[in-house]
Amino acid sequence: MKLRRFLLMVLLCGLDIGPGQAAITVTYGSADQTGGLGDYTLTLSPPAGTRSGDVLIAQIATPGNEVTSFSPPAGWTLITPASNTSGAAIQQRIYYLNLSAAAAASYTWTIWDWSYRSAGVIYALRGAKALNCGSANTTNCAGNLQSGGGSGITAPNVHVTMENGSLRMAFFADQDGSATITPGLENGATAGVYYRGGSGDTGMGIHGSYFTMSAAGNGDTQSANLNRSENNIGSTLLIAPAVVAASLDHLRIELTGTPLTCTPSTATIKACADSNCSALATSATTATLTTSNGSWGTSPLTFTGSGTSNLAVRTTATTTLGATSSPAASSATRCYLNGTQLTSCQLAFADSGLLLTIPSQVAGVTSTGTARFSLAAVKKADNGLSCTPAFANVTRSVKFWSSYTSPASGSKSLAVNGTTVATASPGTGVSLAFDSTGTASGLTLSYMDAGQLTLNAQYDGSAGTGDSGLVMTGSAAFVTVPYALCVDSPDANWGCTAADTSCAKFTSAGSAFNLRVTGKAFQAGTATCALPTTPNYLQNALALSSTLVAPSGGVNASLSPTTISITSGGTATQASQTVSEVGVFTLTATPPAGGYFGLTVPPGTSGNSGRFVPYGFAVTNNTLNDRSDINTATAIGSSESCASDFTYLGEPARALFRLTAVSATGGTTQNYFGSFARLPLNVVTSLGSNGLLFGAQYGSTPVSLNTRLAASCASCGSFAAGQADVAADLTLGRASASAVDGPYNGTNGVSFGLVARDADAVGMSSLNFNWDLAGAAEGTRLQPGSTTSSYYFGRLKVDSAYGSSLQNLPVPTWAEYWSGSVFARADGQASRPLDSCTRLTVPASSTITAGTAAALYCTGGVGLYGSLAGVTASFNGISSGGTATLAAGSAAVILSKPTNSGGGYLDFAPSVPSYLKYNWDGTDQSGAACSASTDGDLHDDNPRVRIRFGARRNNALIYSREVY
Repeated sequence: MKLRRFLLMVLLCGLDIGPGQAAITVTYGSADQTGGLGDYTLTLSPPAGTRSGDVLIAQIATPGNEVTSFSPPAGWTLITPASNTSGAAIQQRIYYLNLSAAAAASYTWTIWDWSYRSAGVIYALRGAKALNCGSANTTNCAGNLQSGGGSGITAPNVHVTMENGSLRMAFFADQDGSATITPGLENGATAGVYYRGGSGDTGMGIHGSYFTMSAAGNGDTQSANLNRSENNIGSTLLIAPAVVAASLDHLRIELTGTPLTCTPSTATIKACADSNCSALATSATTATLTTSNGSWGTSPLTFTGSGTSNLAVRTTATTTLGATSSPAASSATRCYLNGTQLTSCQLAFADSGLLLTIPSQVAGVTSTGTARFSLAAVKKADNGLSCTPAFANVTRSVKFWSSYTSPASGSKSLAVNGTTVATASPGTGVSLAFDSTGTASGLTLSYMDAGQLTLNAQYDGSAGTGDSGLVMTGSAAFVTVPYALCVDSPDANWGCTAADTSCAKFTSAGSAFNLRVTGKAFQAGTATCALPTTPNYLQNALALSSTLVAPSGGVNASLSPTTISITSGGTATQASQTVSEVGVFTLTATPPAGGYFGLTVPPGTSGNSGRFVPYGFAVTNNTLNDRSDINTATAIGSSESCASDFTYLGEPARALFRLTAVSATGGTTQNYFGSFARLPLNVVTSLGSNGLLFGAQYGSTPVSLNTRLAASCASCGSFAAGQADVAADLTLGRASASAVDGPYNGTNGVSFGLVARDADAVGMSSLNFNWDLAGAAEGTRLQPGSTTSSYYFGRLKVDSAYGSSLQNLPVPTWAEYWSGSVFARADGQASRPLDSCTRLTVPASSTITAGTAAALYCTGGVGLYGSLAGVTASFNGISSGGTATLAAGSAAVILSKPTNSGGGYLDFAPSVPSYLKYNWDGTDQSGAACSASTDGDLHDDNPRVRIRFGARRNNALIYSREVY
């Protein structure tokens, strides 16, 4: 056994996840490779610092046809859903070990193999749940795999939903130590360590990627690209984070509206898990609330995430708020009023003021109905326990100004009752009518942007209104959501209104394009994507989904990535977006429910998008059956009914294969059927033509045989669910009308290839066959692996014979092939090809004359001259009119003894297939003698020989032959 190399790698990266979960970290050390002959042992040491509670993950990729046994160290468990251990060109094994004690100093694998190399990697994880997915997927860990061939590797979806904060790992391997693997790094993944062992087909390459999932799900498909077409495998592993006690960063006290002494203020108390309060603690928190004036309605307050309590303050003195918690927070309590942080948690209460009640708004829409807001002017009642109207049934001018809360800046103005108001104090005056309760109601807002704003109001008394010196203020925060979301792409040919193949090609399935999602404000009579943009609309993790429009009866696509985040300017363009399928789709962006300041932004759906086409065509299930005039099966996977290890020049062989329209990640595009399947399944003869172009070449330094190749469809079918089964007859003609050539075998064996091209210029996905031997390869080999086909120039040889008229006469008849220097028997002996398949019709006997002999030579037969009678032929025991098969190249011809006395002579000319004809007479057949007209081909003769009955052999004669 040859040296096999392995690689040990351990990767390190810190990953932040949500509260209540451990952050899964990954550690790595330096690469390690070693090898030995025979019974190979691989000893790996765990990375420094590995401890009890960690999880070790081992990835080992091996050639599928080389490993005869594989033994992991004790305690390591094979993750079956993510591992392929048999029946493939390449295998990948993923193992885990839960450390319940200190790690051993080393771990040893024992592997019996042959000549190929393998590659491996070990990851050490901290903060993960104990793994338990050895035989099946669980909620702690889940796996999947996808084997294939071509230039793309796919680590597929795992059909298990894992919690937020889970680690999504992808493992890639290819069977070529010289290939380059480039992970796609979808969803912001981090690349693993890349390693190549050996070179060419005897080597192995591995790579990986991993990321922390920001939401519950399956982490989407991860991919990698190869710089050449190779057997490959991608494995996926999802690992849930360990549950830990939730950390508490700080408490947050949030108040809205106008703090007044005459009415309690409702405060929201939040237990923030991080400094930005982007996540709340998931376990119970008890907060003890404090105030330097007044009292809290509920304190201590126990809640999970957030809770509310009323705050009553009866004095206008500056009030300081505070809180302590259990568990204790790591940072000080923070206080906010209308979204603005209060210095030292201090705020002032007033005896009178303006109370604003503002519902949420829609960008660009002037408030109607319940979206209108109200403003009440109130003051402390005489008993100091309630609020009463500050004035009633009057019209007063109130000054308004707006301020940006979240985001903290902006460019759009707010209008109150149709008046654009200032963005700073002292504000813009708006005349309001107050009713008997001191409330101005039915007020409108109009804002051409999204986000959270604060509307500030101030009333200044005057001598004219009899309240000189009175100042009342108020404010309230409110949220404006986008009117609509535009989902589109800035790329050319994005739209496909007609939803059929009249639309131009947009891009290929699985290939990245720019997807854009933009928040929009209302504007009458304007299409969604032409509406004004809301630049302050910011929101993370909008879910992306697709809906199939065409073809009818197709399948929906999967998207990657499955979310998009708008982080600036009200719009986001995602350059790595992919759609997995062929066809026309609408794409929808759906914001998280309640995810926009507690509100839900309506989803946006694109117009008809596409047309998406395949990335390429892949050849699978491919075999090449020799001698298809005999082996006539057309079904994929059919074996030869008469096993042969060669084909004659001029005889068809049959290529059986499945042609699959694939995405850039190698998946089948099932919607490639009907009018969306634009590849004509017919043979063409030149590059650039739409259809199936076949090619042939021979030798280690390829020499083209294309001009000698004739191809035709025996059964080329049609596309269904992205696949078409093809049976094509490939006939490699003889080189010359007069000369012989060959053989084509061994290192000079013949390779066949296919270049498929559809009406969208989609070609082959795996490029390992250069049809014209110029520039880059355009096609895919049709023979499995690196196998070639053997071809020989053949002929059927008949020797002359004579003997007694009283006995049956054997006539030596056998198939021959050109060895490169002489013709030799095709009997399978001494490394010669074996012909036990050729079928010949046993000819009938007839009486001929010298004038009719030429016609017999063309059609074949046994021609009796003069009085010779009763002679019939048999081939390998089959009598006249039957079909006989050569046995080890021989026809075993027997001519029966004549029935007349005295013997005579005959011409014997068996009819043979064109690929066994030869230039026996040195001339081209003429139209007068044969059905075929003169065509310049001298190799057009059936074998012929003159046979004599009644002639006595001269015992002194060793050998003789008549030539005529």
